[in-house]
Amino acid sequence: MYGDVEVRGIDDHPGGPALAGPRPRHGKELAREKIVSVRLRLVPGDTDAVTAIAVVTEDDIPIGDVDPARADRMAPALDGFLRRIATPRERRGCSVDVRCSAFLTAEWRAPEDLSDGDDPWVPSELEIILLIDDGDLGYKISPPKLTVGW
Repeated sequence: MYGDVEVRGIDDHPGGPALAGPRPRHGKELAREKIVSVRLRLVPGDTDAVTAIAVVTEDDIPIGDVDPARADRMAPALDGFLRRIATPRERRGCSVDVRCSAFLTAEWRAPEDLSDGDDPWVPSELEIILLIDDGDLGYKISPPKLTVGW
């Protein structure tokens, strides 16, 4: 549908390292490649204009986001799910989660290559590429959070 899409901002969010898993044991290669399942969350702005597409784990942990130029191209498809099942009034405050697969590559530094302050358990290199395809698309509606007070 849109080709491979890189997830940005991974270093600023806890979800990427969590998806990468534990550091490989000593004596093994310090790299890992795997396919993971993530969710794309359309983040609406104050108007009908889309501001971002966030990428989160299945456990709702933030991973990063989609580049704004790519998000502008992808948003109509994601928003279309919500438009098909809810009126404008019902959509207010809701988000749409679309599941898709992603290719994750992670590399850790060897113990002798660590600098002071480096966390040996967090990957030194981490990349997540969304594998967007029509067959991967599925959706989940998240209602707005309501506060009840007396």
